[in-house]
Amino acid sequence: MHDDETPKPDRHHAFPWGPIRVVAALFLAHMAIVLALVGNNPDFMRFRRLGGLVAGEVTEQPWRLLSSLFIHADPSHVFWNGVSMLVFAVPVILDIGYLGAAIVYLVGGVVGGIFGASALPEGGVLFGSSGAVSALFGAWIAITLLRARQNGLPR
Repeated sequence: MHDDETPKPDRHHAFPWGPIRVVAALFLAHMAIVLALVGNNPDFMRFRRLGGLVAGEVTEQPWRLLSSLFIHADPSHVFWNGVSMLVFAVPVILDIGYLGAAIVYLVGGVVGGIFGASALPEGGVLFGSSGAVSALFGAWIAITLLRARQNGLPR
């Protein structure tokens, strides 16, 4: 066999160390931000100063649509977002790759931020990556349903 004919291992049967490491690194980055910047007993003004998304100011400060994804209320908030990311991001990465999963995460976070900020009263502050994680969940559902349909599985 030539090098180009060497069979490649099926990535769905190998243990997904790469995606798990990426999710763990993102989790650790979020946790470091909470521990280093948010601190104990933060108030909404601190979340605003750190880059939280402020309802009524989205068009004036659109960068907050991204910065707010990295700010969480406390370690528990980061932990549960991290567990959800692990469950849904790893299979999404395996199916659509790192770039595709990153796009889903960021677009979901931005769209979630826009809708979340529109539901808050003016001046309310939104933070966390729940919208981004929800987008990964939605992508996982869509991929699973498409795979089931392609394989002729019953509904």
